[in-house]
Amino acid sequence: MISDYISFCKDVKGFSQQTCRSYQSILRNLARFFKEKNKRWSTITPDDVREFIQETSRSAQASTVNVYIMTCRGFFDYLVRFKGLETNPFAGFSKIKEPKRLVTGVPENVCQQCLSNPPARSRRIKYLAWVAINIMYYEGLRISEVMNLKWADVTEVIDVIGKGNKERIVPVAKELATLLNHERMLDDKSTYVMESWGERVRLRSLTFEINKLLLEAGCEVALAHPHALRHTFATRLACHGIPLPVLQKLLGHNNLSTTEIYLSVTREEIIQNFNRYSI
Repeated sequence: MISDYISFCKDVKGFSQQTCRSYQSILRNLARFFKEKNKRWSTITPDDVREFIQETSRSAQASTVNVYIMTCRGFFDYLVRFKGLETNPFAGFSKIKEPKRLVTGVPENVCQQCLSNPPARSRRIKYLAWVAINIMYYEGLRISEVMNLKWADVTEVIDVIGKGNKERIVPVAKELATLLNHERMLDDKSTYVMESWGERVRLRSLTFEINKLLLEAGCEVALAHPHALRHTFATRLACHGIPLPVLQKLLGHNNLSTTEIYLSVTREEIIQNFNRYSI
C-alpha cells in the first residue's frame, strides 16, 4: 500500500524525490506503530490515531507532528479513494498549534565573504557549490530547484519548477546574470547548471560542499545549510519593503501565512537595530 501511494505521489502528483522519501519514512513509522498493536489499515480508529499523535509528540516538535498528520491524512485519503477503505481515521484531526518561530538566515557578512571568494574552477564540485550559493542567495531557490535547474530555464528570468511541479518565475539579479552568462559560455554543452563533466552532481555531494563553504566563510554550524540561504534572500527583500504577495510568488509559497514569518523577523531586526543605535 505504501509503495503504491509513493508511486502515486511521484508519478501522478509530481512530488519531488525528496518529498517522496520523507513521506515513505513517515508512513513506515506509522506502519511499524500499528503493526505492534496488531492493527490493519482498515481497523484503525480515531482513538488509535490520537494515541499515535500523542506518541509522536513525545519525541518530535509540533512542526514535525503536523507533517506526520498531513502525510498520514493524505495516505488514508488515497486508500479511501483508490483502495476501498471506508473511512479516513485521520480526517477529523487538524494540525496542532505550533509555537511562533523566527527563521534565521545566513548573516549578510558571511554571505559576502563566501560570494567574494570563489574556489578554483578546476575543483568542480566545490566550484558548482559556490555557484549554487550565488543562485540561492540572489534568487531564493530551494536546493532541489537548483539541482533541477536547466540552462534552457535561464534567460532574464529563471523558470522554476517547484514543489508539486508548480511553476514560477524569478527575475535574474544583475550580479548573478554576469556569473551565469560566463558559466554558460565556458560550458555550453551542459543541460543542467549543476553538471560536472557531463554528469549531474549528486545532491549529497553538493550539500556537503555548500555547508563547507559557508563554514569556511565564518558561518555558525546551525546556519550552515542551503535552506538558510533561502531565508537570507527572503529576509533581505522583506527588509527592503517588497510587498508580501510578491515575495510569496518569488518563494513559491502556497499560503501567504508561510511568507509572513519573514515580517516578524524583520520587526525583530528593526527593534534590535533601534536599540543598538539609539542614543
